[in-house]
Amino acid sequence: MWKYIKVIFKCLPAIIFAYFSWMIKFSRHPEKYDIKLRFFKIQKLVRKVLRAFNVTISEINLNGFNSYNKNGKNRFIIANHLSDADPLIFIAYSKRPITFVAKKETAKFPLVGRVIKILDGEFIDRDDLKMQLKVFRNVENKMKSIPCLDWIIFPEGTRNKVNIKEVQEFHYGSFKPAMRNELDIYVFSLLGTQRILDKKCKNKSYVIPFKLNKVITSDEYKEKTTIEVSNYAYELCSDGVKELIPIDESYIAKFSKKH
Repeated sequence: MWKYIKVIFKCLPAIIFAYFSWMIKFSRHPEKYDIKLRFFKIQKLVRKVLRAFNVTISEINLNGFNSYNKNGKNRFIIANHLSDADPLIFIAYSKRPITFVAKKETAKFPLVGRVIKILDGEFIDRDDLKMQLKVFRNVENKMKSIPCLDWIIFPEGTRNKVNIKEVQEFHYGSFKPAMRNELDIYVFSLLGTQRILDKKCKNKSYVIPFKLNKVITSDEYKEKTTIEVSNYAYELCSDGVKELIPIDESYIAKFSKKH
């Protein structure tokens, strides 16, 4: 509980100021404001929150992720999903505007819901197939209309609460917007984000091992089906998580409060 008190003490004034000075107006009419302006204001706030939690991103094999921009197209990013903090890691790290598809319930959250709206994100109901198709069509259209905006989708569909060392099955439909727009697919793995918001975890610091496994280019998958690409990305992500396990365990031992 103390870590939440500390974060509130450090961040609440900045969050309140941001909420009333620009978040409300940006979320109501995002089209009136440049996406880069909106993103970098959100990023500044996210970085402040992560610093308050003593979060550090441990970069592993990112291979120029922040300098890559093929033909001015969007980048399509997928990763395993452990926590509500996962999108924050990508927002904090990226040097390009980035957004994501979130579950529909988050639309009602005062802060998170507004952040997604500000970043031109989309809300999805995993139990409504018709809505899913509509959302992915919206994503496809936004990819075309806002080429400087990258997209994150967590193909597992929900947070992994069972076994963080085993990636859950990917939903192949998640890859359709990227493949229809011939975007390169960035396959990431990460660990440790589930501890950031865990009230029972009292580590002094939270180091998040963050790995880019591979970029699957549009040329590489042009003859493949969405199921084949989904399975390939799943294997890459799973192998990446396995590589990160000993690294993550070393961070747990190093920054555990008892040390």
